[in-house]
Amino acid sequence: MRFEVLPFERIHTIAASFLKFIRTILACLLFLHQNLVLKSLETVANQEQYLNSLDSAVGDGDHGTTVARGMRSAIEELQKQDYETLNAINVVVGESMMDAMGGASGVLYCVFFRAARKCDTYTELTLDAFYNFVSRGLEELKRRSGAEAGDKTMLDALIPAVDTVRQHLEAGNTDLIAALQEVAQAARQGSDSTKEMTARFGRAKFLGERALNNVDPGSVSIAILFESFCENAKSLAEASK
Repeated sequence: MRFEVLPFERIHTIAASFLKFIRTILACLLFLHQNLVLKSLETVANQEQYLNSLDSAVGDGDHGTTVARGMRSAIEELQKQDYETLNAINVVVGESMMDAMGGASGVLYCVFFRAARKCDTYTELTLDAFYNFVSRGLEELKRRSGAEAGDKTMLDALIPAVDTVRQHLEAGNTDLIAALQEVAQAARQGSDSTKEMTARFGRAKFLGERALNNVDPGSVSIAILFESFCENAKSLAEASK
């Protein structure tokens, strides 16, 4: 069998076409993730009045307005350009929310999303990538806030969610959609559990036992974020088939 030796120009053309194909695939994957984040942020922002009503029982009654303002700012910023990595998308979300929200809530969301800077670089959303982002975000939140499970904060939804992702990876389950369904359930259950807690942070801590039977609004916004991420991921996966 004889093999034809291609001229250098032909090899160069084939290589360039292959690289262009790879770049197109990566751009599509990044676009899907960016769209997923946009839709999820919008879902949470649309719950503004509901979150305000929850916050009126334990705080200033403006949690929904504050979070919605931050997420709409992030949506606006994300729509200005395309991004080369998932990390960059998360960082933009965190910094946009910080600029628009200010205060403690803005700092916390910024810390959580901007932790992507300290993660490995990802261009495709896999369960491993998702775990790296949320686990590093949780780690940074714990370090900056001093909060732990049981303190009636957003961490009471976030910790069980992150633990669920880790359990899937340790079991060798890498199906992103299936894992996200359980992650969303864990976040919601964690948020619901805050009804039985007294607060150690924020205005709610001054209420003592009067804060009982009321969920922490911050944990609810995190639960909604994970639920919307799950639902939108399923929708985008079905649409791309």
